[in-house]
Amino acid sequence: MPSVISNKKFFRALRQFTAIQAVGVSAVRGQPKGTRKKIHDYFGKVRLGTVAAMGCDAYVRWLDARTRYLHEKLGGREKQWGVARKAMNLFMRQCLYSTHVSRKFNLSRVQGYMEIPLDRAVARGLTKEAERENKELPPWLGLAGLDPESSQQFQDYAKSFARRVGLPGRVFLDNYLWLKYR
Repeated sequence: MPSVISNKKFFRALRQFTAIQAVGVSAVRGQPKGTRKKIHDYFGKVRLGTVAAMGCDAYVRWLDARTRYLHEKLGGREKQWGVARKAMNLFMRQCLYSTHVSRKFNLSRVQGYMEIPLDRAVARGLTKEAERENKELPPWLGLAGLDPESSQQFQDYAKSFARRVGLPGRVFLDNYLWLKYR
């Protein structure tokens, strides 16, 4: 007869499964071999227990620290910061969307702070929406050209756009922008 799996082991496995679901082949296209495995391995160890208690500034610091660590784990090359940040945002979005993970770690409390995962389709959508409002975003240079400053400009616009269209956070814009502009 199989042994009963502990709650701790269940959530460890669920977190690993969520990581694999969140970052697929297309998310790391063009990256060195082994990139996706390194990302999955890292996300299987990311602790989410304190995230729900964070305010906006604390969440941003937490996300920045995890992005830096993942960036270093991927080799620390200049052109991989964007991949690390996109992967972090994909993982956090998938954790939010996973009923069990989201409830366990009360992630709905921080959904308003979560970022939209940036890629070509989302950047194109944000740029076109910004142009309609006579606002300008930096040119999209791909994930290899994404740095913290240009990422922040896209995220700031996404936050205000999500608010205008009535979404509880910019993380949910992906459902609209990626589908419309892919």
